[in-house]
Amino acid sequence: MATCPFALAYEMEVLSEVHLECGSGCVVSCFTISSAKSGTLSGLGSSSQICSYADNDKVPSAQGRSSAAHQVDTRSGVDDDGDLIVARRSTAVLVPDRPRESILIYHNMATAIPLVGLQVWRGALLLADFIIHKCKNTSDFENVTALEFGCGTGLAGITLARHAKLVFLTDRGADVLDNCSRNVFANRGSFLRGESGVRVRELDWEEGWPPRTTNMQQAATSSPYLWSQQDLKDVEDATIFLAADVIYSDDLTDAFFRAVSKMLLPGSNKVEPKSYLKALEFLLTPPGAQALYLGLEKRYNFSMDALDVVANGYANFVGHLSVEGILIWSFLVSLIQDGAGENTSAAFLGKRLDDFTVPKYIMEYDRGTDLELWEICAAPQRQ
Repeated sequence: MATCPFALAYEMEVLSEVHLECGSGCVVSCFTISSAKSGTLSGLGSSSQICSYADNDKVPSAQGRSSAAHQVDTRSGVDDDGDLIVARRSTAVLVPDRPRESILIYHNMATAIPLVGLQVWRGALLLADFIIHKCKNTSDFENVTALEFGCGTGLAGITLARHAKLVFLTDRGADVLDNCSRNVFANRGSFLRGESGVRVRELDWEEGWPPRTTNMQQAATSSPYLWSQQDLKDVEDATIFLAADVIYSDDLTDAFFRAVSKMLLPGSNKVEPKSYLKALEFLLTPPGAQALYLGLEKRYNFSMDALDVVANGYANFVGHLSVEGILIWSFLVSLIQDGAGENTSAAFLGKRLDDFTVPKYIMEYDRGTDLELWEICAAPQRQ
């Protein structure tokens, strides 16, 4: 029997560029947060120096300052035979002390596509840089309730938890959620509200909202990642939403926007004419009450349909963001018709942010033209 090509594609392993200098298997990387003065702008680039430890090594202490992960032999010259001595990267995995301003992330190396959430991707690091910059220069993220879609290792949400009141880290699959919980535990000391300020929950975009919940009687035997009634109540206060590296297929992108619409436009009973005015204001100024911040990496592959190299999912992603002029007209018409009724869907307004204005606080990755940062809000739209 022939093997389905789609099955083969899902079994194929992929590797994030962030991990190219790490070892193999499951490791923990220490991402160092530099000061604002030493942070470089995105166009300048930097070298990658990730502190990596084997899975069975002891996690380093938070009291140290060293961030060297891979030692390079810097000796140069010639040997006794006159041959050039080439500086080589040591293959030994060292266990340095953990820098005070850092984030520890357990992750895997190459994984099959369904488990890419076990890796760290560059879009998450760009989003983390943006969060750090906002927190250093504004109070927009202070004491907020936030939710991250498709959190993977949890890097972006963990960064935000240093300033937020409560962060929901959501994804699907026990392997990804277990690893995310491990990262929450490893970084709990830096959270504004401690470990209680972060909740890891399962959220499948293909399923409806609200998600499955558990009660006190079921808690002992059910998954630890099911939502409680208290969770559903608390998440209603969410004003900041995050997502990183979730755009890489059309089907996944469609499911993502369906899930986002449930959170940013929670129901027709909450849709008021002023929502349109807020959306109009968003076109001219940064969003007010709610916003989704999304970091993405455009991944290029050859398409047999287009007979060209394309970024999978990207065109569909942009297609979900309506043209501003059309939106303004539709808002005015909807206001005249006295707001939204039962047949209300979400219209997404997106701004691509200038990531060059965001300093590079996390030095262990390289930025390029294929990384983008978006700010998105949702407004009601008649169907």
